[in-house]
Amino acid sequence: MRFTRIVEPGFNTGTWLKSILKHIRFNDLLLIHVGFSFIATNKDEKIYLFCPKSLAPYTAKCIDKTEAMDFADDLEKMNQSEHLQNTFINTTDTGNPFEESGYCPVNLVCNYIWITK
Repeated sequence: MRFTRIVEPGFNTGTWLKSILKHIRFNDLLLIHVGFSFIATNKDEKIYLFCPKSLAPYTAKCIDKTEAMDFADDLEKMNQSEHLQNTFINTTDTGNPFEESGYCPVNLVCNYIWITK
């Protein structure tokens, strides 16, 4: 399942994940991936970057609802600025995929949560 929500001021992904988890029945191991799309800009233009599941900065393997809620608790403690920096910063060897392109992340657009077996 993939859940998508627009990120507004004051939005908290951990709180949203908790509201989803209340309706999930755990019978087996579940994988949870959490990522964000965002806007990046350089001197001349703005671009939109989508985060596919394979590049989601947060993942958890959960056997039961308690483990999943603990993962959501960790996310709940983070702010939007931290999520923006974590979304793609750690995906290259240099630690900054925008270094050569000149693009810098500006703001989050959507939050994606994938829950799979």
